[in-house]
Amino acid sequence: MKPTPATQCVQCGKQLEAATPLRGHAARDASPHAGDLTLCLGCGKAYQFGASLELIPVDLDALPMDPAQRGELRRAQAVIQSLHGRGS
Repeated sequence: MKPTPATQCVQCGKQLEAATPLRGHAARDASPHAGDLTLCLGCGKAYQFGASLELIPVDLDALPMDPAQRGELRRAQAVIQSLHGRGS
């Protein structure tokens, strides 16, 4: 697994320093690749991995993706926000 550079979330300040695979993916597949998406587990802010695996804040609505994928990410954001007492 390639390490990801530690980054502080621009929205909530949580230290982001690891990646977890989505369901259905083995732990050995947890290494992110440029272009992959991730969510801050503190607030749900969306990020995209850059070429050096740096995290770049993104707006999910501005990214070209399947509506089902966008919906799944939005549901995950809502769960994260509800766990931390934040509104959508």
